[in-house]
Amino acid sequence: MSQRCVARTLGIDRKAGRHDGSLGLRRYPDKKLPCRTLDNRLVGTVVKLADGSRALASLGNLDVKDRLSTQHFTTLAIEVDGEWVHLARYHDIDFDTRGSKQFAKKLGKSIDEIFPISFDVREYVADSPTWLRGTIEADPKEKLNDNELVKLSLL
Repeated sequence: MSQRCVARTLGIDRKAGRHDGSLGLRRYPDKKLPCRTLDNRLVGTVVKLADGSRALASLGNLDVKDRLSTQHFTTLAIEVDGEWVHLARYHDIDFDTRGSKQFAKKLGKSIDEIFPISFDVREYVADSPTWLRGTIEADPKEKLNDNELVKLSLL
């Protein structure tokens, strides 16, 4: 697998929404890398699982200005047999159905073979902070309470 990264800017597309009134997303290709920010972008890259294997992944909510936000809000999906498997984080409403246990099961591995998942997207951001090289844990050592999560999300 190539180590290249694809960053796509997302925007609201009212015409792409379903008939139920929901909004769709439109991809806008970035003109050049490195980017200045990863706001409103998904980053396609290769991640390393705990067992040393590599997987094609999509990462979102990477904040170049806030380490704590990146640590708690990074989204992850891994491609498995042509389908994307999404990981729900400890604070997500669907954690019971798409959390680390279910994520590992969909990948056909044990939790210990999957986590921690390592990523490094520093080379795709100009003047990138060190936390754009990080890990996603099955069960984070530091969890924020609901009030802290809301406060962090509003910054």
